[in-house]
Amino acid sequence: MTAAAGDATRDGEIAALTGLRGFAALWVLLFHVWGAAGPRRMTLELGGLSLDFTPLFSIGWAGVQVFFVLSGFLLALPYVDWRAGRRARPPVPPYLARRCARVLPGYYLQLLILLLIAWQVDGAWLIGGLGELVGYLGMAFLPEPLGVTMLNDVWWTLPIEFSFYLALPLLAMLLQRRWLWPLLGVAFAAMLIWRWLTIEVWAAELAPGGRFLFGYQLPGSLDSFALGMAAALLFRNPEVHAWLAARRWHLELLAVAGLVLAGGLLYWMHFGYRAYWTLAPITFLWTPLFCTAVAAVVLAAAGGAAILRYLLANRAMHYLGVISYGIYLWHNPLLRWIKSVVPPAEGYALPWLLPAVAAAAVAAAALSWHLVERPLIGLVRRRFGRRQ
Repeated sequence: MTAAAGDATRDGEIAALTGLRGFAALWVLLFHVWGAAGPRRMTLELGGLSLDFTPLFSIGWAGVQVFFVLSGFLLALPYVDWRAGRRARPPVPPYLARRCARVLPGYYLQLLILLLIAWQVDGAWLIGGLGELVGYLGMAFLPEPLGVTMLNDVWWTLPIEFSFYLALPLLAMLLQRRWLWPLLGVAFAAMLIWRWLTIEVWAAELAPGGRFLFGYQLPGSLDSFALGMAAALLFRNPEVHAWLAARRWHLELLAVAGLVLAGGLLYWMHFGYRAYWTLAPITFLWTPLFCTAVAAVVLAAAGGAAILRYLLANRAMHYLGVISYGIYLWHNPLLRWIKSVVPPAEGYALPWLLPAVAAAAVAAAALSWHLVERPLIGLVRRRFGRRQ
């Protein structure tokens, strides 16, 4: 398989995977708007049957797992090629410069705007001193008293993602076919141990909600990234390429299998969520299984599965994927603002709140991308060259 198989753009980007990133951002947005509108069952009456689609809303936070798998897949590809002897080892400084350019400008822009709004409204500067300033600049979003207070609830994923960026050059030594199972074994063992320590040893010292926040820090999420890395290994594997290329329906089967497995797991989490972050099996099995399903979808999309190309590689989804980071960052503050300025109306708020928040988030993300993020990313690319 080559990148072109998945409808690659002129820069080698796989359009369907960019669209998948847009879907993940919108899914997280849907989850937050559904919660803000008042959680309720979402059913569809069809032919005398009542179909319950509530898990698509209530477990929308799983879009974060999609981001993690995508990062593992896309960032591992150059290292897989290096370990296979197809290219030189990606140099670390340009790699880190590109990662900083992708994450920090949009985040710093939002941080500054939120601080200025709070100062204008309340006359207070929310950063209390040099220590807090360093914490915000370094994205130290951990449970109190370990980290700084989040001004935006979605910021908790930023240090996890960035920690993976730092760890990937070290993990890259395992990106060979013969090291696939050791790679997954190390990742799953790290996740299991970290989550067990969070629940059994550190939970009493964490602030309310701290289990979730602390337990997902990189050792606890390494399984998600590693499954994306495993998909990258399979994507570059000639035997897998031959199997998928032998019959085009193999790709469609892989895509459908991933989607069906992911759908079933959403219902498991929806009905078993009360046991999540206890020592129940769901705490240790759900993310590996769900991210396996996502990795299957990613592999099928990268290979050019027609169903995923139709759903994700169209112009609208591709653009939403391009600006997905801004959608992810801005939808929650805008949701809170819209709810505060629009008078409550009779009836369920979701039908009007969802399109309002989505439109505002897309507009803010587009401005952030075109005015700040893309120019700085382009500057770094010109400085270090386009390729890793």
